[in-house]
Amino acid sequence: MCTRIASALAALLALGATTHAGAQTPEPASAAPGQASVAPAPDSAAVAWRAQYDTATRDLLYSGHFDAARIEFDRLAGTAPTPDDAAAARALSRLAADLFARDLVWVKRAELGESEVSARSEDRRTSTEMAQLYVAAAAYGIGTGLWLAVQTEPESVAAVTLPTLALGVAAPVGVYLLDDRSTLRYGTPTAILSGLTVGLTQGALWTNYYQAQARAEDELSGRTMATLVWLPTTLGAVAGGVLGETFGTTPGRAELVAAGSTLAATFTGLLTAALLPDDIQRPDDYVALSAALASNAGAVGGWFLGRAWSPSIARVRYLQLGALGGGAGSALLFLTFAGKDSEPRAAAAVTAIGLGGGVALATVLTSGMAPDNRRELSGAASAQLMIAPGADGVPRLALSGQF
Repeated sequence: MCTRIASALAALLALGATTHAGAQTPEPASAAPGQASVAPAPDSAAVAWRAQYDTATRDLLYSGHFDAARIEFDRLAGTAPTPDDAAAARALSRLAADLFARDLVWVKRAELGESEVSARSEDRRTSTEMAQLYVAAAAYGIGTGLWLAVQTEPESVAAVTLPTLALGVAAPVGVYLLDDRSTLRYGTPTAILSGLTVGLTQGALWTNYYQAQARAEDELSGRTMATLVWLPTTLGAVAGGVLGETFGTTPGRAELVAAGSTLAATFTGLLTAALLPDDIQRPDDYVALSAALASNAGAVGGWFLGRAWSPSIARVRYLQLGALGGGAGSALLFLTFAGKDSEPRAAAAVTAIGLGGGVALATVLTSGMAPDNRRELSGAASAQLMIAPGADGVPRLALSGQF
């Protein structure tokens, strides 16, 4: 750290000496009484060198052409008219080489705004994540109001709508207060939403399986079914938030868990329906059970793939788009050519194949997308040398980092 700061200060001194050298005018020699003072003519080679130096700084370094700037400053260091000029050119050459090696670019803070880059570096959730969570919280509040109505069986419409409306507003307010008290970490809002989705999927599938295989006298009541869907949804949201805050995640990793759960359940349910023998009794039991088990496996698989790939949220969206396009497209094409007498099992098989093929194709096509790796904050001090133009057009060197 001390070495880097010392190097930065040395470069700063060298740059300051050089940038002001061309602007200074030599003091005129003392003239004899009665004679006019005449300033010596500037060295034309030095003036030309400093013009090239300014051009390289403005057109190459400031423009982000770091490799070309490095080459030009190396050349200027070899033809510098003074040792100070040579030192400044070498300092900017090293800076340009470092920026090029790190694959960095200049970005104005106003243009950067609130991006995933700044949010990830600070381990802070983005506004996009929060917007999605607010929408999900409103839907969860409305669902909670309907669950409450099923439990209480109110006699008036107002007794259903007013609590539902109140909970639909209270849930987003609760999310705001939670984030306002201690800003959520990067990926945590998506982890909450993912947990909510997985919990809802699990509750619905397992409740459906129980109802499918139960005898008529053992079937669940409406109140119990509503609770068995609402409770896992709530627990999933809480678990997602706790895990995201405790261990850290990214939006893409968290979203992949929910996507894996829903896509695996859909694919397996369709495939099971297509492969069951004709003479099997109660096929709905097997379809519901296979989908519920696949939902668990898909969530676990999504977690492991998320750790291995660390995909961006955009890549996960493309995978979901591939699943939707492949499944829906193949189903519509099958119905178009099969007509009204199409076989349901064949339709389920074609849809499952299309869904799986869409995911596989999207996985291959998005394999080149940059990962969204977490930046682990170790607390260790770090610094980085930067250069930026000042208000007077003179370059300024600065240190930026975490201390």
